[in-house]
Amino acid sequence: MRTAEELKLRAAFKRMTPRCREVVTLTIVQGLKNTEAAAKLGISAPRVKQHVDKAMRMILYRLRAEEQLQMEFGNDCKGKA
Repeated sequence: MRTAEELKLRAAFKRMTPRCREVVTLTIVQGLKNTEAAAKLGISAPRVKQHVDKAMRMILYRLRAEEQLQMEFGNDCKGKA
């Protein structure tokens, strides 16, 4: 069974652009360095960092939005953020 946190992360992942998903998969999931991911994708290492930063902001926003709904509405809105 998946945890609530895993479901939230998956939802945030699905909302990312395809390039952000690629970069997250290479750097966070597979553990490549930004320079390695950049070489694999044909983009610069600073651009990889930009994508990672954007992805992390999206994930944080998604988790905070869910938390805020829980605080305001309790379980009535669970999973609807």
